[in-house]
Amino acid sequence: MELYVFMFMLATLVSSENKVVREFFYMNGCSDTEKENLYGSDGEELWHADFIKGEGVVTLPDFADPGGFDGFYQNAVAELEICKQNLAVAIKAYNNPQEKMDKPQSSIYAEDDLQLNVENTLICHVTGFFPPPVRVSWTRNNEALKEDSLSQYRPNDDGTYTIFSSLPFTPQEGDIYSCTVNHKWMLMCLVLVQLCFVEWVCLLDFWESLLELSSSLKETTATDIPDMEANFENKLYIKMSPPKDLCFHVILMLSAFTGAANGYYYSRWATCFHSSRDLSDMVLVDRYIFNKDVYIEFNSTVGEFVGYTAHGVYNAELRNKDTNYLQQERAEVERYCKHNAEIYQSAIADKTVPPKVKLSSVKQAGGRHPAVLMCSAYRFYPHWIQVTWMKDDQPVKSDVTATEEMPNGDWYYQIHSHLEYTPKSGEKISCVVDHAGLTKPIIIDWDPSLPEPERNKIAIGASGLVLGIIIAAAGLIYYKKKSSGRILVPS
Repeated sequence: MELYVFMFMLATLVSSENKVVREFFYMNGCSDTEKENLYGSDGEELWHADFIKGEGVVTLPDFADPGGFDGFYQNAVAELEICKQNLAVAIKAYNNPQEKMDKPQSSIYAEDDLQLNVENTLICHVTGFFPPPVRVSWTRNNEALKEDSLSQYRPNDDGTYTIFSSLPFTPQEGDIYSCTVNHKWMLMCLVLVQLCFVEWVCLLDFWESLLELSSSLKETTATDIPDMEANFENKLYIKMSPPKDLCFHVILMLSAFTGAANGYYYSRWATCFHSSRDLSDMVLVDRYIFNKDVYIEFNSTVGEFVGYTAHGVYNAELRNKDTNYLQQERAEVERYCKHNAEIYQSAIADKTVPPKVKLSSVKQAGGRHPAVLMCSAYRFYPHWIQVTWMKDDQPVKSDVTATEEMPNGDWYYQIHSHLEYTPKSGEKISCVVDHAGLTKPIIIDWDPSLPEPERNKIAIGASGLVLGIIIAAAGLIYYKKKSSGRILVPS
């Protein structure tokens, strides 16, 4: 499959109807330290530019048809230069505005069902942050680890970003793994906390000095007041000097941090999205973003550029007056959006990977019932899936909690549903999983007769017994064959 290079940018949109909205997006972003050029679809990555190695990296899923991205890296280099120029213009146009920040939210989970001594992958999912970059580090039992991989920054609907860090590992009993996320928002908070603390110390020190002065004034005559004022100044200076210096240092640190050259982030997002298979409802949205604010946008349903700030209005008018430029942008719906959507639909979107399902008992962390079951589905695509519970073949509506579909960052997903219940003799509890990759739902019945470790021991023992019988039978057959044709001679 060969995709056309797209020179414009994408955003995501949610359908107002109960339809599956497919999207194909392009993102180009930069700051004084960050460089990114990425193509993706439905929140996943297809290709990105590695500006350090000077090459393009194909990140198609393993179930996709092979495809080509000829000329994409050369285009990414050209787009990066444009991004840097636009960043410089925007900084000047907006007169070095206050840098916007959003704190990252992170979670850590295993890619597959955790089993001791079985290779797996840990995923650190970091989302909701702005601006890039974030730094992710791993430890095992408080010792730093270096073997990990970091994905590209992926755009979210609200203007923030998502990134994944993965760590191959083999679970060992007693091991503790941790994922640490570093982002400038955290440093900002630390600075603000220090600033608030220093201001509080300064204020408290001032009032203590004032109270001491007031108490001293009650014990002096008017002629002593000048000397007391001198003492107050000296005392205030001595007690206030360290806090004032510290206040000044923190304020200076805060200003230097928020006004740092690499703080401002400029990007261009372009998205082609549709919900019909014939692509008749295809829409292109092309956005230019500075410091998280969209300042100019092209929407194919409107047919022209719209500015949202003075700088944006000025640039929108210039583009709309350029007839050739405007016609070229409108033509991208057919040339770029529909062309690539057809390729993506057959190469990836129409394919399915069924889930692996496991039903297990988990420890109760408080609740109204003494027992909890967890139904887990792993490594499925696409992410739409339905997990339900049944008791004695009747749907369960209460005491059920479930995670959303959790992305692994490699086109695969997982989900976990929990059921709180009170065990009853003879009751049958089932987990039902339905997915596009299945010809019929997977139904797993829970057997409460034995604890899970005991069931595992029995399963292993039974497997060993069967294997032993097979080996014995094979040996007997071999012996019979070797013994055939021999004549016994009496002694």
